[in-house]
Amino acid sequence: KMFTENDVRDWSGLWLVPAGIAALILLVFLVAFKEKQNRN
Repeated sequence: KMFTENDVRDWSGLWLVPAGIAALILLVFLVAFKEKQNRN
């Protein structure tokens, strides 16, 4: 089983997966919705 050690769940390892996904989504949003600067 994943994220288990001696039949005990390793919650710190388990929470890294959704945290990584959330960080990736945040990065995509920051790049996609970045305001374009006008240089006059």
